Amino acid sequence: NVFICRKGGRRRSSDMSTGDDGLIRFDAVRDHLHKTSDEWFKKSNPMVTHTRESDLKTAFTEHLASLDTSRNGPGGDTLPLEICYDILFTEAEREHLTYDYFLEDWNVFKEK
Repeated sequence: NVFICRKGGRRRSSDMSTGDDGLIRFDAVRDHLHKTSDEWFKKSNPMVTHTRESDLKTAFTEHLASLDTSRNGPGGDTLPLEICYDILFTEAEREHLTYDYFLEDWNVFKEK
């Protein structure tokens, strides 16, 4: 996101992004940006289209079906994380999100 501030006098905005003192309220602006981005990605440009979701389900199903079925116990029906990474992200996406960066995100996610 790009945030542009223009000096325009001390007036209170109708969206509450400025306070009575005319200063920009960071929290209100941040909340507005998050809400706007969320709505745009949900309605105008979803990151996962129905086609992509279907392709992902097919790829995961095919990879799981190719597993050695003699494995038993925990992890017997799971894929290695590196294979999941290769399935989840396109080649273009992997140029921006390397496997090392993905692992960093994964480790943060696991801590939550």
